[in-house]
Amino acid sequence: MLKTSLLEELAKECGCMYLSDLPRLEHFSIMLPVIPHLSGFSCREWSDAATYIFGEPVSFDREESAKSFFYQTIRYRSKLPQR
Repeated sequence: MLKTSLLEELAKECGCMYLSDLPRLEHFSIMLPVIPHLSGFSCREWSDAATYIFGEPVSFDREESAKSFFYQTIRYRSKLPQR
């Protein structure tokens, strides 16, 4: 059985028809509650997904760092209050 990639999983959870829909701002608020529940993906997958979605090269050495980056970047770009 083939493992679903992180980008494919995010697209599915956010209701995106295409992976290219993920970087759209309207999907960011949907993505926020999904991020904490994703696990089992390599740091490389998190890095590649963040680079694709946010359009800036990043690299992570821990899953927790990646999730924190997603959370903070989504909140900043969506102009949502920080907690």
